[in-house]
Amino acid sequence: NVESAHGDAAALLDLAAVRLVADAGKVVYLRGEEVATDLAAALAEKGFRTESQIVYRTAPARVLTDRAISAIRAGEATGV
Repeated sequence: NVESAHGDAAALLDLAAVRLVADAGKVVYLRGEEVATDLAAALAEKGFRTESQIVYRTAPARVLTDRAISAIRAGEATGV
């Protein structure tokens, strides 16, 4: 099952605390290489056993695609 917390890491932690049972098994935390909030540690503080798996890494773009440049010029870029 997939469910969105519709927010930030704190919202996800709150959702996990409501939906999951700490002693029901391990929570596998699929994450990026760099994280703003250590959800595994926060869940562990609430009694959950966790396992973190890095599933993606980010890297700066060396060049922008023509499509990205066009979107920026047209004011259509909504995020980075």
